This record gives sequence, structure tokens and C-alpha cells, in this order.
Amino acid sequence: MTTRIPWIDALKAAAIVAVVWIHAFTIYGVTHPLGVRFLASLTVAAVPAFFFASGFLQYSARPAAWAELRLRLWRLLPPYLLASALALALRAAVLPHALTWREVWWAVCTGSAFGIYYFVPMLCGAIVLGWIMPRVGRLALLAWFVFLAGGWLSLAGRDAFVALMTRSDQLGYWQFRSPLHWWGYFLSGWMVARHGERWRGLIGRRAIPMGAGILSGAVALAAVEATLLARNSAGSALAASVRYAICYGSIAAVMLLFASTKSVPPGVVTLSRLTYPIYLYHLFFIDAARAGLPPAVPAGAANLLKLAAGLLGPLVLAMTVRAALGERSARTLIG
Repeated sequence: MTTRIPWIDALKAAAIVAVVWIHAFTIYGVTHPLGVRFLASLTVAAVPAFFFASGFLQYSARPAAWAELRLRLWRLLPPYLLASALALALRAAVLPHALTWREVWWAVCTGSAFGIYYFVPMLCGAIVLGWIMPRVGRLALLAWFVFLAGGWLSLAGRDAFVALMTRSDQLGYWQFRSPLHWWGYFLSGWMVARHGERWRGLIGRRAIPMGAGILSGAVALAAVEATLLARNSAGSALAASVRYAICYGSIAAVMLLFASTKSVPPGVVTLSRLTYPIYLYHLFFIDAARAGLPPAVPAGAANLLKLAAGLLGPLVLAMTVRAALGERSARTLIG
């Protein structure tokens, strides 16, 4: 039986709810009231939180065997391939032309069967990086600094990987598929695990007050981003710094607030355990709810219904498959 880490469960549960909320409310490309923009600014830490948690959980002082790396990738790839196949089948059903094998191959390799699937290839690469880290000695610290700087530069519109891969009309597409954009969060989690005893000694009994203070700062910065930086600031150094601080501040706040917690509610554990299938399948349910809602439903109510569908649909799916096939087979099939 896997030992639960309460703050990891809390972080992953909060992150997956935030991801579903973002897509249910169609946050990007649509004008929203100030309150929704504020929540959108605060939830930018959702995907970074997944990378941070993965890095923390993968840390090992000793180099892991090849078999362990293969197992970690195996937990991700078959569920991803199945979900991608279903997403591509859905696309093929609505497109006026048949998908070519080149389009299918590209979608699978880049995580674009659904746009949000970029997360899986990026996480697979991060897992390989985490497998390498114990083998490089002091270069691990240098790699962390490089990817920390790379994450900020990516937010500031100066991502070297994006510059190599893209034209100006594809910046967003490649930014989400840039290792520089994401792997700093993974290595930060890895480093926190590596120096866990040192951090605990420094923080001592001040974890909750520190967490509350950091969370207050992240909330304040989210308010600033939603108001003062909402227009004409994308890609600026100031906007990148604010967003970077929100991401790391939110993650640190959850970690500190739950650091001394012995357990979290069962519902939080369930969300944490089923994060991957929820991530892979929530858009199917959100899109189904969007298509099925009559136009007369008010926008606010429609968004809440899509949020409920995006959370409950994958949860029911995951639990049903587990009941039918057992935990091991279900994890292989849908995550």
C-alpha cells in the first residue's frame, strides 16, 4: 500500500479541480468578470503543481534502475494513447476531411489530440530528466537553475525552445510544449525532496503561519494580475515575474499549510489518486455538457454545470472501470 503524503494529496486535488474549472469556464480567449479573472490568475499554478508533485515523488538519492523508469512511463503512456485515440476519433467524426496518418502521429507525439494533452509528453520528458538527475552529481543543481531561469524566460516571451520551433502565430502552442516552460517546477519538487530535512529544520513550527503569509501574497499578486496587468502586459518581465511568484507561492503555501497534517479527507485522497484519468477525460464530459445545454441556460449556471460534468464524469468513469477490472488493470487502461 502506497504511503499517502497529505500535502501532496491536497496539492494534486486542488490542481485538478483548478484545471477542470479553467476549461469549464473557458478562461482563455473570452472576456470574463473581474472575479473570474482573479480566480484564473490564482489557478495558473495548477499544471505547475502537477510537475512539482511529480518531481517530489520521483526523488531518490540513489540512481533508479532502468526498470523503474520504464514502469513510470508505462503508467502514463497506455492511458494517454487510449485517450488520444478517442479524442482523435471524436475529431474525425466532426471534421469535413479524414485525418491523415501524419496528423495522427503529430497529435500523439506533441500531445495535441486535445490541446491539453501537451502535459503528458512534457511529464514523460521530466520523468526521464528525474531519472538522470541522481547520476550527474553537482550538475543537478546547475540543471535546476537553468530550468528555473528558463521557466521565467518562457513566461516573459523569451523561450529559446519556442524560438527554434515556431512562427509568431504559434507561440502559445509551442510554449505549452516547451521543456523550459515546465521542467523547472519538476526539478523544484525534486530539490525540495532532496533537501527535505534541511527545510523542515529551517521552518520548524512556523509552517502554518508561513504558509498563510505566502498564500496571502499569492492572492494579492493574483488580484494585481487580474486588474493592473490584465491588458497589454503579456510577455513583459513584470507580468512574468508576477505569474512566476503566483505559481511558486501557491505551491509553497499548500505544502506549508498541510506540512504537519496527518491526513486529509477521503474525497481529497480520491481526487489525488484519480488525477490522471480526470485530466485525460474531463474535456469529453465538458464538451458533452456544452453541446447538450440549451441556449436559454444562463452563462454562470452553464459554467457550473460544465464544471460538475468535468469532475463527476471522469470520477464515475474511473471508479466504474476499477470496479469492473480491478485497480491494476484500470490504471493501465485509463490511469
